[in-house]
Amino acid sequence: MPNIILAPPEKFSHWLQLYMLYRQSFPRAERKPFLTILKKYRAGNTHIWCILQTGKFLGFAATMNSPDLVMLDYLAISQKHRGRGIGTAAMTQLLARYRDRGFLLEIESPFEPGPDQALRQRRKQIYVNCGL
Repeated sequence: MPNIILAPPEKFSHWLQLYMLYRQSFPRAERKPFLTILKKYRAGNTHIWCILQTGKFLGFAATMNSPDLVMLDYLAISQKHRGRGIGTAAMTQLLARYRDRGFLLEIESPFEPGPDQALRQRRKQIYVNCGL
């Protein structure tokens, strides 16, 4: 498993990379206004984690939090780092970090036919491999 860490975005470059990856990774219909995410982050209702390896930005995760539950809102790995187990390593760390709460996620149906069905099936398998 890759040696990664989850860390809050501290540098301007992390925020910029996170924003660009967010825009590239999620269709417009699935994206919340980024300012809304930032407001929830500042209020403490959302956690944002940079996925880093030796200081290099690989991706990010965002969760929505309540005292009893955490929902994975977004998880994205930069395209050039996909397929290396980074998403699985990040999910493993997220589950450990929030082990005292229920953990929720929603995914697109991997059963509906379409051009991205194989991708949806691979995404689901990542979560299944992590015990979800």
